[in-house]
Order: sequence, then C-alpha cells, then structure tokens
Amino acid sequence: MLGACTGEVAGTQPDFPEIGPADFALTSCHVPRAEHACVLLSAGGKRLLINAPAGIGDALGADVLVMLDAILLTGLSAQETEGLDEVRNRGWTAGRLEPLRVSGPAGVDLLARGLNGGFQTADAVAQVTANPPGGFGAALIVAREGDDGARWTAFDTGDLTAVAVPAGRFQQAYIVSYGEVSLLIRPCDVELTRELVADFTLTCPKDAVEGDVSWPLADPVVFLARSEVSP
Repeated sequence: MLGACTGEVAGTQPDFPEIGPADFALTSCHVPRAEHACVLLSAGGKRLLINAPAGIGDALGADVLVMLDAILLTGLSAQETEGLDEVRNRGWTAGRLEPLRVSGPAGVDLLARGLNGGFQTADAVAQVTANPPGGFGAALIVAREGDDGARWTAFDTGDLTAVAVPAGRFQQAYIVSYGEVSLLIRPCDVELTRELVADFTLTCPKDAVEGDVSWPLADPVVFLARSEVSP
C-alpha cells in the first residue's frame, strides 16, 4: 500500500518526521521518474533499500548509504539496478564496514560479480587514497538469489525479516515483517501465482487494488507502525 520517489530532497521538508529505532517506516527514495518502487525501509534500527535506480547516490546521500544493511531487488531491469554502483562505491568510501548484502531473483549473483570485478582497480585506488575504515573487502557486494521457485529468507535479525517469494522469471516479491506488522512488496506487472497475505502492500499504481497505496508516496514518510516512545 505504499510507494516512493517524490523527487523531493530528503530532509528538506520543515515537517519531515523523525523515525525512531522501534518504528516501521517507508521513506521516499527521492529519485525523479523512477518507474519501479524505490523506498528506504526502516525498522528495528535497520535500513533496507528497495531497488536501486540511477541517481540513488545523490538522492539519499552518503550519510544514508553508509548505514544501509541490505538491498532487496524486485527485478533486474535497468530501472531497478542502475544505481547499484553508486550505493556500492559511495557507501564504502563513506565508511561502510562490511560488504553490502543484495538479494534478488536469479541473475543477481552474476550482476554482483560483474560490478565487483569491474571496480577492482578503482577499489584499489580508493583503498590507497581514501583508506576507508572497512578495508578493501567492505567494498564488495555479496548477492543471494532464488533459483528453485521456493520462498527463502533474504534478511533476518530476529525482529525484522524479509522473505523472498518468486514472482516471475526475473522478478521477486518480498514479505517484510517487523513485530506484528507485515508488508508485501510486489513487483510491477506480475500476476502472483499464490495467495500472499500481509497488512500492507507496496505496488504499482496500475496493479493496485482497493486498500493499496502505491508510489509516489503522498507523504515523505509513511509509518506502518510507530512506537509510543518515538519522538
């Protein structure tokens, strides 16, 4: 029921709400003209980026990129993956301490290996000139993909989980759960073959049904759950 990419600059709105560590929230990715869902999901003190279109590096900024815990790709089209190099390189040079986890449909591992291989020389130069605290290995993308048609766990911290669900040859849905609240992230133009139940659904406008909300978000931040102690 939610979506993103308003084209506004993050944090510039005078009433931009603060997201507490116990909140479950979606923030607009602020990339203009993004054709697929592009949101920053915050829950349990973790940050998951849904898709990485071109321009995401400038839109979110290094302060956000360095804090990402993982990326969930709903597909491998250019609109969903063109910004992976920006997230990879800027997050690392800004101080990310570990390789960046990326989940997606079959083919994402090949994409990750291609990016890592293509940036080997640039990584070596950055290691010498910028000396990022995470070291050379933290520049890498570590990908996991589904290939057998079964559901699998893409992210799990105990309180925050993301279960990947096959949704077509090169697309993937996710059910993200935090506490008692769940969000279905549905790719565009996909007829899901099995019943998926969630409290909220993030989908394309043309695929939305009554009760769904699609991007762009009506507000800079949409809260799915909010802690009573949040500011």
